[in-house]
Amino acid sequence: MRKTFLPFFSMLLFTSIILSNSCKKEEGTVTAESSQITNEVKDSKITNKDIEALDYIEYVLSERSEQSTRDWLKFQELRKHIDDLKKGDLSFFKEEKTIIQEFTTELESQIPESLNDASINARLVALKTTIYKLHDDATLNNHDKKLLLISIKETLIAQISLIFQINKKFEKDGQQIKKPTN
Repeated sequence: MRKTFLPFFSMLLFTSIILSNSCKKEEGTVTAESSQITNEVKDSKITNKDIEALDYIEYVLSERSEQSTRDWLKFQELRKHIDDLKKGDLSFFKEEKTIIQEFTTELESQIPESLNDASINARLVALKTTIYKLHDDATLNNHDKKLLLISIKETLIAQISLIFQINKKFEKDGQQIKKPTN
């Protein structure tokens, strides 16, 4: 009886020592992981330097395009939100989803007649999609800074594409193309 009890007891003692040591290691690991998460949260804040480092080509509105969008209030508001975004301020894009949806719906519905063109509407849809994606990425509690920067870049490019298309529309409208006569 004594012989069977001794291996059992030694096995039990050995298991408790291993479990005790592993618990101490896990406790240290948890502390290290929590400090790493804290550092990642600090590093995940988007700054204007992060956005300046993004690689994209920026366009400005031509004089004629500027005049045609002057009374398009939601477009002017969009420009303000994009300027804030370039400074690292994501507050608008972190708003409630209903506010974002209302804004994008009004942006589309209030388009001036002179700009109500299929190519411009397509750019508006693309912009709307990237704004929703940015909103989703910005409101996640555990967002990845790299993914958030990608969403920011996509939104900036979509807005720039809209500006480019507005400029192209007026450039094309200004061309005097004569059709050949037979």
